[in-house]
Amino acid sequence: MKNVDSSVVQHIGTERLTVIFNAEKIESYRIDRTKDPTEKPKTMIGEYPIIEQGADLNKKQSGLIKKLIASPTSYGFGWTKRTLLRPSYALRFIQDAEQVELLIDTDSLQWGFSHKGKLSEQNISKEALPALSKLLEKLFTK
Repeated sequence: MKNVDSSVVQHIGTERLTVIFNAEKIESYRIDRTKDPTEKPKTMIGEYPIIEQGADLNKKQSGLIKKLIASPTSYGFGWTKRTLLRPSYALRFIQDAEQVELLIDTDSLQWGFSHKGKLSEQNISKEALPALSKLLEKLFTK
């Protein structure tokens, strides 16, 4: 984690970043952002029902997402959020019994880092969006 910019550590948090950068496995999911509170499906990511499980990230994809997360140019720190986070995708970083769920909303350029029931919402920069979108597309192409 020594290559992570201090602004990223400040906004995302050391505990979350430790799990992300030491993850043994990264799972991918397509999730339902409408989250109807009357339905309680068995498989959820945070508050969101899972629609589809994608491929686990390989070494190259894992390196790419970690590089995006580590870079301060992937965020719009200080931007005003215009909407609530309404994610369509999630990545689950698993390290032993710990996990961090990265909720991704490409429509409103936001992502949320969830760990132990606490969410850190951040803006995705327009510079990071093409690489992130391409990665998600590959994970859900059959």
